[in-house]
Amino acid sequence: MSDSSPTPYQEQQESIQGMFRIIISRLDLIEQRLDEAIYPPEEQFSAGFIKHVEKQEYEMKSGHSLSYNDADELFSSLNE
Repeated sequence: MSDSSPTPYQEQQESIQGMFRIIISRLDLIEQRLDEAIYPPEEQFSAGFIKHVEKQEYEMKSGHSLSYNDADELFSSLNE
C-alpha cells in the first residue's frame, strides 16, 4: 500500500502557488482601482501652473535639479 498524503515538497509547492494566487488577485484589484482613477483634463489647470510644471521639467532634463543618493540624504537636507 502506498501513502497518498502529500510530500513536504508538494505541500510547499501548494503553499507557494496559494501565495501567488493571493498576490495576483490583489494586484488585479489595485489595477482596477487605478483604472478607475480619473484625472482632470489639462485645460482645467491654470496656464501659470502648466508653465511652472514645464519649467521644472526643463530644468530637470537640463541637469539643474537636486539629486540625492538615498531617502536618508533627502530627509536630512530638509532638516537643514
